[in-house]
Amino acid sequence: MGIKAVILLNEAGLPICRCIMDLKDKPVESLIAAIIGLANELDAGDVSHAEFEKLSMIFVRGCVNKSLILTLITDKVSHLYYLYGIYLLNKLERALPENVDVVSRSMEATAREILVELIPLLERIPDFLAESFQKVGSLFGPMMYSSLMLLLYRKFNMDPLIIFVKDPKKFYKELKNIVGDSAIFLVRYVSRYLVEEYGLRTSPDEIADWFFKIISLDELDAVKKFRDLIEVVIDDLIEKEMSLEY
Repeated sequence: MGIKAVILLNEAGLPICRCIMDLKDKPVESLIAAIIGLANELDAGDVSHAEFEKLSMIFVRGCVNKSLILTLITDKVSHLYYLYGIYLLNKLERALPENVDVVSRSMEATAREILVELIPLLERIPDFLAESFQKVGSLFGPMMYSSLMLLLYRKFNMDPLIIFVKDPKKFYKELKNIVGDSAIFLVRYVSRYLVEEYGLRTSPDEIADWFFKIISLDELDAVKKFRDLIEVVIDDLIEKEMSLEY
């Protein structure tokens, strides 16, 4: 299992909920709080992720409620785990009260119910993002996808799809710098492949138009709307996976 644990804390480092799947049941919250606290102390901004020899930590801060911090402890850092974290936190933000400074049992129970239900389902969905970009890239030439990802990697110094998930405006800006107006067609083709290949209920035009609206917004609104889009897509994927069981 790639996800070893999911830990939800508030800004003060107080644990709200912990779900341990494949990790020694030790109090890792203190380590997470220390990493976040160090970043704050150095005025370094939010922690993106931390990599260790045998595991990694991915941090996602709430968009509506910035006091919520979700940490995924995983076997590696990948865009797919970032997608998981964003999806889970979007669900948690809607369900939990605005004030999470004081942690209650009901708060913990609500968070646990969401995590226990959704985490096993997430690990069943395919890597739809990479597969869609790779398939569409091949339409522009056999080396298009790998060449494009290499150029973007050199620009970002990390997996470009992580940047896409975290900051779609930044990703699209660099994509357009490389391929020009072809970026518009690339996004629309990816949207079409995503819908047709994975049987999403949302239409290709709706996904593409949603994305182009997102990149026209200011940073905070863009992040929120993009997380909502991620949630819609993953909801569709989960529903399809569950329907295959019956």
